[in-house]
Amino acid sequence: MVAPGYLRFPHICGDLVTFVAADDVWPAPAGGGRAWPSGNYGVEPDVELIPTPDDWTAGRDVHLETAVRLALKALRDSPAVSPPDRSNRPSRRRPPLPPRSA
Repeated sequence: MVAPGYLRFPHICGDLVTFVAADDVWPAPAGGGRAWPSGNYGVEPDVELIPTPDDWTAGRDVHLETAVRLALKALRDSPAVSPPDRSNRPSRRRPPLPPRSA
């Protein structure tokens, strides 16, 4: 038995009913059936890599090597911008304190 108020914000759209429970959105068939969590899935990878046993034996991290290679290629294709010239900026130093009187 589900505690009252546990299924929050129910919404029906087409043949699915969705609700919030355990800080996740759960869709379920409107006609009855099992609900499943739709969150905490992550993102699809940009590059699919399947390391081989030879990679593991040789101590190669194909995911890291590919990520570094793609990052360096992206930097070559569109280099990072240079920082702005700071020589003409006003000084933000604190002014000197007045002399202390005894």
